[in-house]
Amino acid sequence: MPAASTSSSVGRRVLSESEGKTMPEPVTSNAVVNLCRNCIPAAGHLPHQWKQDGLHVLVREIPCSGKIDAQYLLHALEGVTHGFCVVACPKGDCRSGEGNCRAEVRIRTIQRLLAEMGLEPERAELLHCSPEEPFSKLEQSVRKAMRRLSALGRIPVGAETVTTGDDEPGVASAECGVTAGAGESARTWPDGR
Repeated sequence: MPAASTSSSVGRRVLSESEGKTMPEPVTSNAVVNLCRNCIPAAGHLPHQWKQDGLHVLVREIPCSGKIDAQYLLHALEGVTHGFCVVACPKGDCRSGEGNCRAEVRIRTIQRLLAEMGLEPERAELLHCSPEEPFSKLEQSVRKAMRRLSALGRIPVGAETVTTGDDEPGVASAECGVTAGAGESARTWPDGR
């Protein structure tokens, strides 16, 4: 099979020179919806991606909302420009036991970390949906959440000035909590360690 090459005139990758087949360039998402498979109503399904209010929304179906780890959610935030939401079963009605409770604890943790970084906690949202409810309710809830994310705007990228404790301004990196005072570098944790 011939090697793939790029055709800059049309902005598509040619998969095979002899066949001339093309595939669209990969699109990055602005927002991600992590959708628990157990809470999708039988009458419908969300598209895997769509555009809404200036956002490119990507839907990822997951086996259970409780399987999402906080580290995975933080990693997802690195790859989007606005935020994400997790759709879980209604409180007390998880088909996998306590998955929706675990998801709620993890979302609240992410929201607390976002607030500590100076970002809006609303960039991480938890929605609840039952498979017995009409599909239109799920779709309406998710689209409202995407409207709220769109209204927040892009996640501000870059360093911000903070006080390092010695009354000297420093620079904080949003990705790892590193602060640097005048000529020094120190790692700080959210609890002040």
